[in-house]
Amino acid sequence: MMNTLPQILTILLIIILLIAGVSVVYLLISVKKIIDKFHLESVSLPFEPSSIKDDAVYNVQIDRLISKLKYDVNADKIFLCRFHNGGRFSNGFTMKKFTMTNETHGGTANPLRDQWRDVINSHYAEVLMQTLILGMYVASAPDECMDLNFRTDMMLRYKFNSVYLFALKQFDGKEEGFLGLCFKEAKILSESQKDTIELALPNLIGLINMKKNCKD
Repeated sequence: MMNTLPQILTILLIIILLIAGVSVVYLLISVKKIIDKFHLESVSLPFEPSSIKDDAVYNVQIDRLISKLKYDVNADKIFLCRFHNGGRFSNGFTMKKFTMTNETHGGTANPLRDQWRDVINSHYAEVLMQTLILGMYVASAPDECMDLNFRTDMMLRYKFNSVYLFALKQFDGKEEGFLGLCFKEAKILSESQKDTIELALPNLIGLINMKKNCKD
């Protein structure tokens, strides 16, 4: 009887450890599902893209999302720019560029995308530095913009008095691009309006990631 008791206790301990291990795995899976749902909870995505047609569907979703934001904050123009490589310098380093992929209607006579294609990052170094380091760039008036290229190409050329740029990052922190808001009148976003934009960024990243899965 004395030898049997330790054996029973050992078996019970093993069973308890197995149950605890299964519980931890189940808990981790449940947490991941909750996080994934949170990232895309306000965007309806009925299927994963597998064709050019599906890619078009997600582009429409992105356009609708930024159009709603335009209405929510009463902006004249909202646009999405994404970073990408663009060849190499003579020392082998890759050229860092961005392209405007989506924009709302109105605010300008011609689409901004006609100008902002394969733009090398160094052309707007000051603006991009502040956007990526601080998470947001604000120029409430043209004379507040210290980046002369951005002031000339965006604010003065298209007569925007106020521009906001919000850094767009992947869930792992990698820079994906930035979201721009343009206003013809001088504009200072309220904290609630800033929160509206910030809350929309994860949904925007979710749509972008779906687009990445599209097959040509």
